[in-house]
Amino acid sequence: MRKRDNPVIVLAILTAVVFLIIAVWIFFPGCNKAMGSVPVTIQNRVMADDLPDFMVISDIHLHNSLTQDKITLKESDTGHDLWDTAQNKIRSVLAGQAGYNAPKFIIMLGDLPWHADASVEPELLSARENSGIVLHDLRLMADNAHVPLLYVPGNNDSWDGDYHPFSTKIFGNDPDGRSNWPVINPGATDGAADEASIIDDKKLNLGCYSAYPLGKKGRLRVIALNTTMFSHKYTDEANQQQQATEQIKWLSLQLEQADAGNEFVLIAMHVPMGLDGYKKKDFWRKVFVENGTSVQNAFLDLVDKYQKRIVGILSSHTHMDGIRKLYNRDKKLIAVDISEPGITPGHGNNPGVKLISYNPGNFALQNFTTLYETYFPDQKVVSWGNEWFDFRQEFGCPKGTSIRSCLDTLNIETLQKAVQSIYRVKHGNGNADEVNVAIDVWYE
Repeated sequence: MRKRDNPVIVLAILTAVVFLIIAVWIFFPGCNKAMGSVPVTIQNRVMADDLPDFMVISDIHLHNSLTQDKITLKESDTGHDLWDTAQNKIRSVLAGQAGYNAPKFIIMLGDLPWHADASVEPELLSARENSGIVLHDLRLMADNAHVPLLYVPGNNDSWDGDYHPFSTKIFGNDPDGRSNWPVINPGATDGAADEASIIDDKKLNLGCYSAYPLGKKGRLRVIALNTTMFSHKYTDEANQQQQATEQIKWLSLQLEQADAGNEFVLIAMHVPMGLDGYKKKDFWRKVFVENGTSVQNAFLDLVDKYQKRIVGILSSHTHMDGIRKLYNRDKKLIAVDISEPGITPGHGNNPGVKLISYNPGNFALQNFTTLYETYFPDQKVVSWGNEWFDFRQEFGCPKGTSIRSCLDTLNIETLQKAVQSIYRVKHGNGNADEVNVAIDVWYE
């Protein structure tokens, strides 16, 4: 037997190589990425694609003078202790900790303050103050993480109270950042290079604007809408039709520009379209715009026309998790609305925030991961741990498929079961009737 074939020597060499690999893995973690792997932690998602993400936050409803044990579920507000733990969780994700990639940008979908009674002046003033606290906190988190933050107005964010017309006065509640809202860390002022920038804020007085969160070269246009003005509860009924028409015309122009520029579009709103499963009525009032078309039908017409450009729609307001499927007049799926759960747990939902991953080539939304706190059944304990679930796992979608293409293939029973499983952000199952009527959005 030759010396080089001695099994003892071969075994010794193999053992040394194994120990060397382990040492490199432990003491030089940067090599992990270079070797094409993803850090293995409890929070790694099923997707494990290493795709870029953005973060979505909504419905904070802060009541900063109270702790969570002083707030009833009926009030559906957030004490300062719950908001503190939520911020800690958000900061850790923005820093790329616990196995997550740091999100590329953040979208805040509205509803900053607690549910104050606008007819009681001290409560209205308190709501304005709490809006300022949340805007300040969000801005600091974005600044420290060096990521763009886009704000979309919610119905509770109106200067004069719930469901009132939007006013930019709200940004004055954050004095140090008032000149930067609604986009924090825009970088460039002309939409150049790789820095985030506002595209069009000429309709900001209505609460809508467009922006490049990844810079103009990124080719992703976020269109922020103010859908509170489409709501049944909107207080300015006398001007609702005129304002709705103006916003729909502006949206049409934005989509036309995006199409001409070969861009991709993400539409963000607070109040969703379709049926409110809880109240069994439409979210949007049948406000008629041009040619006697309702605002919902006009919106669906635009989505249908530019469906190849629109990668997805984001909404919130219900405080629940889930999806809505949008159809055209031929009953074909044209877009998916992803619902963002609330920080507040007031409607039987666990508090949650969401990460949405996308294909960097065509911005098709690939997956979403909801990070949530197990707030129930003990409403007095506020502790945000490592709980999470993701779209692929819940809906049984294979890796490499987009959210839209996956949903287009699921049968109704599988779809309904999956939405019910996540509806209350993993706090029990959603009422089947409530969930099922809210999945599909049809023409009126």
